Amino acid sequence: MTNDRESDSKNPSSPSLLPSERGEGSRSVSPGGSDGQSRLSMPPQEDTSQSWSTMDLGPRGRVIVVPDGSALARAAAERFACVVEQAVEERGRAFVALSGGSTPKQMGTILAREPYRSRIPWERVHIFWGDERWVPLGSPESNAGEAKRGFLDLVPIPVANVHPWETDVESPREAAAAYEALLRETFDETGGAPRFDLVLLGMGDDGHTASLFPNTDALAENENLAVANFVPK
Repeated sequence: MTNDRESDSKNPSSPSLLPSERGEGSRSVSPGGSDGQSRLSMPPQEDTSQSWSTMDLGPRGRVIVVPDGSALARAAAERFACVVEQAVEERGRAFVALSGGSTPKQMGTILAREPYRSRIPWERVHIFWGDERWVPLGSPESNAGEAKRGFLDLVPIPVANVHPWETDVESPREAAAAYEALLRETFDETGGAPRFDLVLLGMGDDGHTASLFPNTDALAENENLAVANFVPK
């Protein structure tokens, strides 16, 4: 979803697998689905797992709690690699939806370095974004722009496999419609939600995620895959 206000800065997360993201502003949101499965382990590059704790929620999955943002970024990078490897092995392609925020930036820095740069089959990975601000790709407030500059331009992923929101069109609504069309074409879905292999999400102090802020219109959406959502300051 999108609106026409810029966001403020993002803060690091509390110790949790979901990073905290603080911000308001022009955003586009694609509330697409994921496979909802925690199928893969996340061994870090160095053995820091003694400081982790896990909450088993049964059919709802697991919550892995890590001590700080750096550990979270390392765990997220390993999860990214494991999920991509398994998806490519099973189906030949992997679909990942990224978010903005400080922790994903740290994760991207790790992924751009060895061993991940060579380990991940980047030519088989397709990157989307769960939300975006209504700002140009070159803006430091752009989720896609920051990801491209931070790591996607530094790894051998084909340009055609990177799918940012079109924020240079006439309006946020037009951008949302274009992104929905892209999702349906890519996933060959005429109805229902696309199934990503991995979706990265943050959570703000007010409970928002993927630009789904409290008391905003997008929370009532139940048909479109992507919507424009105005978020007042």
